[in-house]
Amino acid sequence: MEVCYKCGISEEKAGLFDVILIEGVSKICRNCSSKEDIPIIKKPNVFKIKESQKKQTVYDRISKISGVSRKQDIPKQEKELLEKQETTLKDIIDRNFRANFKHEKKSKDDLIKNFHWIIMRARRARKLTQEQLAKAIGEPDLAIKMAEKGIISEDNYKIIKKIENYLRIRLLKKEVIEELNKQSKEIVFDEDTKKTLTIEDLQRMKEEREAKILGDLKEDLPKDETDDLISSKD
Repeated sequence: MEVCYKCGISEEKAGLFDVILIEGVSKICRNCSSKEDIPIIKKPNVFKIKESQKKQTVYDRISKISGVSRKQDIPKQEKELLEKQETTLKDIIDRNFRANFKHEKKSKDDLIKNFHWIIMRARRARKLTQEQLAKAIGEPDLAIKMAEKGIISEDNYKIIKKIENYLRIRLLKKEVIEELNKQSKEIVFDEDTKKTLTIEDLQRMKEEREAKILGDLKEDLPKDETDDLISSKD
């Protein structure tokens, strides 16, 4: 039975620790170690062994040496503030879309009847979620969700064109398409304008011209029955 080399107490009555002496390694109790001011050898427990076996990054090693933990990097109050302010890009886009959305509950005279059904069925046929379709055409998720409920912003018909092109469906009425084609005229520019003209300029002018045509047609076309706004789960 091992005993403290100083007082002779056994390991049954007190915890003994290893201590390095001139003669070699011996056992000593905590009481004698404190009195003699002799440093003891502490054996690592299972937890410390596992911690030492973990791979550490450079940041972890520097933090350990400096005595600063990751949790201490950011003050508690600042951390709580950051967590409250944290939001995703998707939330920001949807919020902006909702804020800028202009809608009046009336029939869409330039769109085919039940156009929202067509969008939903075409999307599901391609096995796309609303989020996937929105990402594919570069629009907010909310825009697709509202379109499938029959709600389109009065000043945002570019979404309809994007959906038509991607899903390969027709949502504009035939007479609207014919009017667009009929009024799509060649624009003549002078030499100075040609030098500074960009593709973005042409696209913008094309969209403005089509928007004007659509606006004029709303006054001339017969009014359809109000479409049922059907909300369906994705």
